[in-house]
Amino acid sequence: VLVDNSDLKQAPVVIETSPTYRNLFGTIDRVVDRYGRVVTNFTRIKSGSLLQANGGYLVINLEDALTEPFVWKELKRVLTSGHAEIEVYDPFSMFTIAALKPEPVPLDVKVIAVGSPLLYHLLYRYDDDFREIFKVKAEFDTEILRSEADPRMFGQLVRKLSDTEGLPAFDAQAVAELVCAASRMAADQRRVTSEFCRIVDLVREAGYWSRRDGAPLVSASHVRQALREQIDRSDLVADKIRELIAEGTLLISLGEPAVGQANGLTVADLGDYQFGWPVRVTASMGVGTAGLINIEREARLSGRTYDKGMLILEGYLRNQYARDQPLALTASLAMEQSYGGVDGDSASLVETLCLLSAIAGIPLRQDVALTGSISQHGQVQAIGGANEKIEGFFDVCREHGLSGRQGVCLPKANVHTLVLRHDVVEAVGAGQFHLWPVEHIDQAIELLTERAAGTTAEPESFHGRVQQALKAMGQALRARRGGGGGDHGSTTITTPPAPPTDPRPPLPGRSEEGDSVCG
Repeated sequence: VLVDNSDLKQAPVVIETSPTYRNLFGTIDRVVDRYGRVVTNFTRIKSGSLLQANGGYLVINLEDALTEPFVWKELKRVLTSGHAEIEVYDPFSMFTIAALKPEPVPLDVKVIAVGSPLLYHLLYRYDDDFREIFKVKAEFDTEILRSEADPRMFGQLVRKLSDTEGLPAFDAQAVAELVCAASRMAADQRRVTSEFCRIVDLVREAGYWSRRDGAPLVSASHVRQALREQIDRSDLVADKIRELIAEGTLLISLGEPAVGQANGLTVADLGDYQFGWPVRVTASMGVGTAGLINIEREARLSGRTYDKGMLILEGYLRNQYARDQPLALTASLAMEQSYGGVDGDSASLVETLCLLSAIAGIPLRQDVALTGSISQHGQVQAIGGANEKIEGFFDVCREHGLSGRQGVCLPKANVHTLVLRHDVVEAVGAGQFHLWPVEHIDQAIELLTERAAGTTAEPESFHGRVQQALKAMGQALRARRGGGGGDHGSTTITTPPAPPTDPRPPLPGRSEEGDSVCG
């Protein structure tokens, strides 16, 4: 008898953590007798997990099954034929023996292959057998609604770890802090992460700090300390950037208003750690016909999404200021001191304000950082990495000294994604730091210029000043070309042709779309 499931009251469920050929399909062991001969007999027939799960379910890791030699092809054959054969595992024919050949065993098993969406789509597209054998697909979200994740669920997780690993118990505030940490991992106040392996690591580390303090229970302060320690082990790059800003190597202005420049926010993802910091965005302009020049693109440092944001910016300019007159403009935009590649459209809000400020000659506040993408009609749209961006600017402001006027302008659609550090929340509550959610670019204009956005028909409003400046540039261009009062010499914004493809191979470790996500 190879497998006996007679004592089971339900279908067998076998989880195969090592889906090698022998473990899945079984084998016939061999021994070397005293004469040096390789022999075997029926008592050395070993069943595999497929036979052990016969009549039930077998769970395997898809990537492991693909990487183990000969496993994937044989698994497809067995599931297609419905019969399992046990034979001597000798893929390279190193031994010549009279092998046993047991009769094929009828197989009725459901195989559950657990893998990533990428693996599924690759196999579905390139392996015809896969789509015929694995017909049912189930997707699991990495987040769950916070209303469904009752704190008791986290309490049960902690209790289980306490029982199995001897960790100290958590008090109610510590469990609540775990829930907040899970929301931070999901970047959403309404949800928590379902990647409980990350929560388990946090529970273990909080238990360590509780033991070190000699506390009978794990408190919220221990959970926060565990979070800080996790960051401190990974934020070397962030520390270096903050040092460069503090010593003035990276130029960030928090002082008097300035024309044509503002503080944008960028975020970097190092895999296990994400952090943000401010970056100076500048615009320059003059009379001409070159249109809007994307310096990052010309230097081949921008990704496709960043370039799309610049094209949307051009669409906003046409929609807002070119309804009754063409635009005569040569302007350029750049993220200063950015050399490693940029991507993302979340800088389009700050870039638009910098350009309009340069055109109108109206200064922008430097103690406010902006993040957000815009539509061609000026709506401010949600972006990613809001928590890291806000905290990065807060750290720089705190280093320079909080004035009570500093803060971040962000999309209103991102409010529900904010799960900020406790020191940032306390500073906002005390009025030392501010968050300004906006839905339209006009709200950001009024915040940074401290004047009414108005309309193009109101001469003293912000939009009116921009319209007058553009009109004056058009007249100057026509006069310079000798066009008089006609408009045949005017132009409209055009996108410069794309630079030629760089024949050089890409730099090692650098993707086509850059190394950081900016915005």
